[in-house]
Amino acid sequence: AAALKRIVKEDTKTRTASTRDLWGVIIRASIQQFRWKFWKPVEIRLGLRTFAVDDFATLLQDALPELMTLDKARRAASELVENAMVNERNGEALLLGDAREKAERCRRQLISRVPDLEVIVQPMA
Repeated sequence: AAALKRIVKEDTKTRTASTRDLWGVIIRASIQQFRWKFWKPVEIRLGLRTFAVDDFATLLQDALPELMTLDKARRAASELVENAMVNERNGEALLLGDAREKAERCRRQLISRVPDLEVIVQPMA
């Protein structure tokens, strides 16, 4: 029983050491939802423009071609919409969890390609 506890303690130490090095790239945007027209699709708003979920996913993939496949971009766009429906029309989604340099490079690339998108880099807990 003592050996089992020791393994768990070592595993916990290594897990916390590796998570301190992870930085997340988070995007934030609002959605446009028609309350009484349920047949209308939900759209993501960036400044004065609105995008369907698939169009926004394509925009993300075009901005980060080496990091995002279309499937990953669709998951991020869907997560953004789901989060916005819960949080008063303002949603956020995690795009990437990696080293700080890579996360910062990703943020700069996104801001240069999609200037109206709010992009944040923060340590992952």
